Amino acid sequence: AAEAWLQQSGKADMTVRDLGSLESILGLVEAGLGFTVAPETAILGYRAANALDLTPLPAPHDVSETVLCWRIDHRVTAPLRSLRDLVTEERAAA
Repeated sequence: AAEAWLQQSGKADMTVRDLGSLESILGLVEAGLGFTVAPETAILGYRAANALDLTPLPAPHDVSETVLCWRIDHRVTAPLRSLRDLVTEERAAA
């Protein structure tokens, strides 16, 4: 989403790197080697969050889709089924 936003604004003249973990990404940001767009709660949980500057994004870029996720070959437990059903019902009603 951030890449598309930068491209639309004509400011996409940078190298984009994909890393395997948020911890790796934030380590590079902490070292001054880049920046990231991520959920605030994820950044606040980082060990050195107090060394990072956070700037909220403007609408409509300040919204991220959150999903319910589980291993595809894992047995669906009763609590997971209940939450999945609740999510399905509320999405259908929206």
